[in-house]
Amino acid sequence: MIPGFTCSSDFALPSHSESVGRKIAQETENTNMRVFFGLLLWFFLLVVCWPLALLFIFLLPLVWLITIPFRIVGFSLDLIFQVIRGIVLFPFRLLKMTA
Repeated sequence: MIPGFTCSSDFALPSHSESVGRKIAQETENTNMRVFFGLLLWFFLLVVCWPLALLFIFLLPLVWLITIPFRIVGFSLDLIFQVIRGIVLFPFRLLKMTA
């Protein structure tokens, strides 16, 4: 046995991991509900006005492809702002660690 090293048989996940797991489960539920309501609305549109529903089926992938560059720019800007935030808040994090 290594001096100063203790091993505990009771292993508990930190609360942060549990909250992350709950958040992922909640986002999955929200995504599933959005898909369900989208399909429900599309079937309603199919019954009410089938040419418009078929037009949506063909146009939706094209609109999604057109928006890809804007998503990439948004993701890049988000990363840049996170880096700037990290640089600005770094001294305060150091002060918090020493206190």
